[in-house]
Amino acid sequence: MQIEFTSRYGPSGPPSWLRGCQGDCEAMGWVPVFAHEPSDPNMLDPIRPCLSSFQEREIRRLINEGRGQSDGWYFIRCHLCAGTGRCSWLVTIARIPRWLVRGVSWCWYQGPGSTTWRGHPFSYSRKAWLTFKIAFLCDLGWRI
Repeated sequence: MQIEFTSRYGPSGPPSWLRGCQGDCEAMGWVPVFAHEPSDPNMLDPIRPCLSSFQEREIRRLINEGRGQSDGWYFIRCHLCAGTGRCSWLVTIARIPRWLVRGVSWCWYQGPGSTTWRGHPFSYSRKAWLTFKIAFLCDLGWRI
């Protein structure tokens, strides 16, 4: 047996924390939902109280259209991002202050003067630049 490991986000890696949807889809756009046992694919199991009304409506729509799954799993489009995996620009702009605070606090604790860098051959300025890139630029999708 051969197993191949892949990222759920594809070859490009995870999206930016600023732009990614932070709903149930976790920036994928679709939410896997287990709705019923395989024995009865035409009816939702009443012991699934965790389904939201939106998810239940979507599953019932898929079953009525004849696209029901025999294994009980359904992929439902996220209601926050409408299946795109990204949030709106207004939400992104509102996240910027928290993103800056997270990056600055990470630089403070993991910066060039911390024990993390002890014994490393980089110069202080190079350590500071690498710490800055890790804290801010990597989240924007830039590679180190």
